[in-house]
Amino acid sequence: MNKKEFVNYCFDFYGKNKGIYKDFFNNTCTKKEIIKAVNIRINAPTKIPFEGDSIDRELVRDIMFKIRDPKSITEHKINLPKEDA
Repeated sequence: MNKKEFVNYCFDFYGKNKGIYKDFFNNTCTKKEIIKAVNIRINAPTKIPFEGDSIDRELVRDIMFKIRDPKSITEHKINLPKEDA
């Protein structure tokens, strides 16, 4: 799955007025926000390689939670780069 397909995949889950889990973000999650989180995920040093799968989707979700509220409790441990925190 390429990056554009993965962004659309995430939007199908969390996107405003579309996602099956849109309520996770009070129905306000935009593609721009997803793209930012995907870029962080792809560029983050991690032991888990980016595969564009459900684990990556959950990591992107948790990154978005942390961007919105750095104190939020997430399923996966997320350390945002300083400029995104």
